[in-house]
Amino acid sequence: MKKWIAILLFIPLLSEAQSKRKLRIAEVKETTAIITNLKKHVQFLASDALEGRRTGSKGEILAMEYIIDQYKQMGLTPKGVNGFMQEFEINEGKQIDANNHLKIEGKSLHLVDDYFPLAFSALKTVKGNTAAALNEANLPWFKDLAELLEENKTNPHFDTIVLPW
Repeated sequence: MKKWIAILLFIPLLSEAQSKRKLRIAEVKETTAIITNLKKHVQFLASDALEGRRTGSKGEILAMEYIIDQYKQMGLTPKGVNGFMQEFEINEGKQIDANNHLKIEGKSLHLVDDYFPLAFSALKTVKGNTAAALNEANLPWFKDLAELLEENKTNPHFDTIVLPW
């Protein structure tokens, strides 16, 4: 009789252990599915097919279309005036002040045609002697970027902010 009572008391413990095991297995499967799905999205959005997703590029449009498609598959409702697309301004780099100017040996150069300030350029007047080979602190310096810009004019990943000095 004591055996039967012990067995009857032990059965709920086994049942509870099985339920916890099934729950852990379900959690692992769900976590694995989430990670697999996330990897799929990141791999596509980071792929070379999207050419860096730079603003205004074909890659940016492909990324946008992919994300919108994912939103639709999830059953999300678009908000705003243009569906899932919401326009906003992106200021890439430094805002060039109209007073920006550069003179070399008294000759004024034309902004954009002859020079452009880099995003990390100082907002101050600088005078001094310089040479193309020098990058001294607190002195003006310059780089001839014409060749580098020409070589990279079709490279969607090229950016003057991260130049290989």
